[in-house]
Amino acid sequence: MYAMMCQMKIVLVVQIVMTCIMSCVHSMCPRGCHCDDSRLRTVCQSEAELQFVPHTLNPALKELILKNNHIRGVQSSLSVYRSLELLDISFNQLTDLGENNFLESNRIETMVLVTNSLTTLKNYTFNGLSSLKKLYLSDNKLEEINANVLKPLTLLQILDLSHNQIRYISSAAFNGLTNLIDLNLRSNQLNAIPSNSFKFVPNIKALDLGSNMLINITKSSFASLANLSELRLDACFINYIDIHAFNRLNNLTILRLNNNNLEEIPTNSFEDLIALEELKIGENHFVNIKSKVFSNLIHLRTLEITKSHSLSFVELGAFYGLTHLERLELSHNKLLTNIDNNVFSDTPNLQYLNLRANGFVTLQLGFVNTFDRKIFLDVRDNPLHCNCSLEWLYNYLMQSNTSSVKQVINGSNDYISYPFFDLLGTIVGVQCESPPSLQSKLITDLHRDDFGCFELDTKIPIIIAILIGILVFSGVIIIFVIRCKYGLSGLVKNQWFAADNNTISGGSHRNDLNYRKPEFVFIPNIDINIDENNSALEETIRYPLKMTPITEL
Repeated sequence: MYAMMCQMKIVLVVQIVMTCIMSCVHSMCPRGCHCDDSRLRTVCQSEAELQFVPHTLNPALKELILKNNHIRGVQSSLSVYRSLELLDISFNQLTDLGENNFLESNRIETMVLVTNSLTTLKNYTFNGLSSLKKLYLSDNKLEEINANVLKPLTLLQILDLSHNQIRYISSAAFNGLTNLIDLNLRSNQLNAIPSNSFKFVPNIKALDLGSNMLINITKSSFASLANLSELRLDACFINYIDIHAFNRLNNLTILRLNNNNLEEIPTNSFEDLIALEELKIGENHFVNIKSKVFSNLIHLRTLEITKSHSLSFVELGAFYGLTHLERLELSHNKLLTNIDNNVFSDTPNLQYLNLRANGFVTLQLGFVNTFDRKIFLDVRDNPLHCNCSLEWLYNYLMQSNTSSVKQVINGSNDYISYPFFDLLGTIVGVQCESPPSLQSKLITDLHRDDFGCFELDTKIPIIIAILIGILVFSGVIIIFVIRCKYGLSGLVKNQWFAADNNTISGGSHRNDLNYRKPEFVFIPNIDINIDENNSALEETIRYPLKMTPITEL
């Protein structure tokens, strides 16, 4: 009994001592850190100026954030925090993670090590991280990923290796990562797609290879990634894509091919992309968009062709087959100065049309007449000549709903065309480039008369007045012509008659006339003295004009 009481006292003393120790430990929060024991979260940012990972914090911590310090290594300090779930040592000076430093960290699910100076990953670096799901290693100095180095991370889902200097990836680099769904290799120095490495990660859904030096996309480069839904290949200097490059990518919905060296849209390479919904292919070198180049992409909903500085022509039927297209960006193509009114007739479900910053001087009403509803239309930053042909645009913008556009800014899908708002909430709109009197003025600030058009009710009186004027003028001209004709005809006849008499009396005959003279001339009755014994004289005397000798009576 006594022994039991002593034992209980000893346990009580130990508990008291441990409580005191823990309270002391809890109170040892480093300067510049914020320790929240209720949430089991500690944040030590730049003000703390830490040189190493502190080991005097609450051992029950779940979140440890040590951003913007001067930490060079992790050593064994993390073994104190066995309940840790999130570790962030980003924006520090880490050069090496060592080996087996995470053996006691089997509960960590997210590790952020971005913007450090890591150059290599060793084979035993990640031992113990059996629960890790997200690993962010972007913006370091890694040059290669060796075989099996990531193998302990069996539950890893997201791996970010972007913005490093990776030139080489072992064929077994991703061995063991069967749960990986998001792999980011953007902005490295890869000159070929590591196709052999992808056989260990068949469940990847998002793959980013942008800003590498891939140049050519060869046959079946992604054949082992049948579950891939998003692929980014932008800014890779690509000038050739094999016809079978996207073989077996039947689930791909998003593809980025913008900012490459493509001289033509790779229509044949799209044949396997039966599920594609979003395509970005601007900033390439093709001169025109040919008819039916996207006809295989029957489920496409978003298409962006921007900043293609050689693009000058869009053929009629270029968007043939895109019956599900909802969003089209055909903007910042400075050489694109004209486009057919019916080019969008194959996109009956279009909701958003961006024609901003092209070379359009005018736009015809047919652009919006193609659709049976109002769409979101952006034609800002074009060198528009505001004359009568653009009055329809004025009416279109003025009829739009301001409140609905504000919903667009807030992330709504309700697209209305005007006005536009910048980040400060200021209205920005479509401006005139010419004529000089309207330069830099917003179209919506103009009056209808500024476009040089007239309404129908003002045209009718003008038209009637013009018609009356034409009729009066025509009548005057006709009367004048008739009078001149008769006057001229009589004058000519009299001259001919006189000339003939002179010729006959003078004993000479002129045979140089080029036209035939009349045989008779009719002289109206005049008041003369007539012998009463003579019979009645005809009212009109007919004188023969034939060139025959005259015998005196």
